[in-house]
Amino acid sequence: MRPLPLRQRRPRRRRRPRRRPHRRRRPRGAGRRHEGVDIHGSTNQYIYAVADGTLTSRAWDQPGLRAGNAWWLTAADGSGTYWFYAHLSEFAPGLKVGSRVEAGQVIGLLGRPGNAGGMHLHFEIHPGGAAAINPDPAVRAMGGCSGET
Repeated sequence: MRPLPLRQRRPRRRRRPRRRPHRRRRPRGAGRRHEGVDIHGSTNQYIYAVADGTLTSRAWDQPGLRAGNAWWLTAADGSGTYWFYAHLSEFAPGLKVGSRVEAGQVIGLLGRPGNAGGMHLHFEIHPGGAAAINPDPAVRAMGGCSGET
């Protein structure tokens, strides 16, 4: 399947995405913890669905929203598992809450809206709809990141 045609800006420099595992579960203020992994990359790199499923919720960047533009993708297998993608610069055209997507389909572009200190994707995995688990093994298995921090 070919990626959707998206407006692609020329990145300042191209670099391989990297993750920051040392930040997982660190205190963040107001009693919350960092429950995912931050995957750094270049402006407007494509963000892909990790599995077949339905986009069940969307957030738009607005004052006070930590996630900025974000998607919640719920697995098609009925398990209740969902993935959370935050800090997107744009959503893929034509997608809305309720849209069915396939693994590998473009769902947005990498950005830094919300409470993002730099260009990155915040990614979480919630098996069975429960609390977030460490996404590092899954991210490594997908081959999307180096071990650099």
